[in-house]
Amino acid sequence: MTVKRTLRGMVLWGVAVLAVLTPGPAVATASAASAFTPMPCFSGSINATPPNDYFLQVTGHLDCASSDAATFGIAHYYGRAGDPSYISDAIFNSTLRRYATSAPTTFSVGNDFDSEDFGLCVVTDYEVRVACLRITRDKNTSLYAVTPLPTNDPLVNRPVKGILHDFTRTGPSCGGCW
Repeated sequence: MTVKRTLRGMVLWGVAVLAVLTPGPAVATASAASAFTPMPCFSGSINATPPNDYFLQVTGHLDCASSDAATFGIAHYYGRAGDPSYISDAIFNSTLRRYATSAPTTFSVGNDFDSEDFGLCVVTDYEVRVACLRITRDKNTSLYAVTPLPTNDPLVNRPVKGILHDFTRTGPSCGGCW
């Protein structure tokens, strides 16, 4: 009886391990990634719904795919005219995604934001911006608008300088916001 129970347990354990290690079907949706491993891709799009209570959902696609660990991300750009010390051009690691194994690669990323005017671009390499958006706040109504932004606009026409780790929001500041 004990040998039978032991063998049954071993078979069930083996089946469970096999189920976990067997790859599932390929899907064309980007999955989360933990490191920026650039692979230049030059075609795709980025869209956003109007911001809702300081939260912005960004969706889009890239016309590329990869079977290795290549990744892309959403870069955040902001700056004040004439003040080079107040410029950001970085990717938060929570926006990094792996390419799908077959094109197109679709993505959806949401994040809080606390900037008044800023740009977001889907980037596939440090100097490759595929498509961008400008998010602006109307000074009279305090409402935000999302509009397409050329990839060579002065707000975003610079290389990504780094990958930032997100911070947990624990107070009035927003360390991981766009």
